[in-house]
Amino acid sequence: MHEKPFELIEKRLRELAGRDGRYRYAGFFSEQELALFESLRRREGWDASSFGGYPDAERRMVRFGSEEALGYEEPWPIACVLVTPAAGRFSEQLEHRHVLGALMSLGIGRHVLGDLKFRDNRCYVFCRQEMAQTLCGLISVAHTPVRVTVLEEDAELPRTEYVRERVNVASLRIDTLAAHLCNLSRTRITEAIAAQQVLLAGEICLDPSRCVKEGDTFSVRGYGKWRLIGVSGVSKKGRLYAEADRFR
Repeated sequence: MHEKPFELIEKRLRELAGRDGRYRYAGFFSEQELALFESLRRREGWDASSFGGYPDAERRMVRFGSEEALGYEEPWPIACVLVTPAAGRFSEQLEHRHVLGALMSLGIGRHVLGDLKFRDNRCYVFCRQEMAQTLCGLISVAHTPVRVTVLEEDAELPRTEYVRERVNVASLRIDTLAAHLCNLSRTRITEAIAAQQVLLAGEICLDPSRCVKEGDTFSVRGYGKWRLIGVSGVSKKGRLYAEADRFR
């Protein structure tokens, strides 16, 4: 009987947690996988953390061990590779699915790749450090010839950009807030919650009535990710004007 993906991840995490004496790393995890990791970390009391190469990264590498426990610090083995069109401004626009597909065609597994961030038709690819030179073998994305450069550690990395959104809601329940921000019905959001497609504060949310707190991040798979900024006002009918930043 084949093990399910999450069961394999939990098994791998427990194997890493059982070792000591040095830092131990797992690959890059998706948001859903990170939710599982955070749940286990809190429950088991693991000395572990995650990082994706820059603040607010969605895909992050998991590490067991800390300077406090091991007596030394070790840099995260994460590199950033810059992919740019060879013909500059005359090239086609780089797209996430095309860049990811081109990288996967090199035989690179998704678990060694972090986020792909885009700015001004430049793609920043975060990856395991030992894979950076392999990524340099990329010569084209779709029909666009590209140049690939491994960035130095002190290079300026892209910052996460946000779009402020304001909605008028009856409450800050996750089903209510997510439905308005995603422009979906409450029924559809409830279905997404039951299917474990909604994350709140780094955890899989299974309770539609759970309230979102100021500063919480939440996401709906396939629709986006937000951070609640707060309530900016109340309507005459007592409804809340909630503001949230959508991650771009």
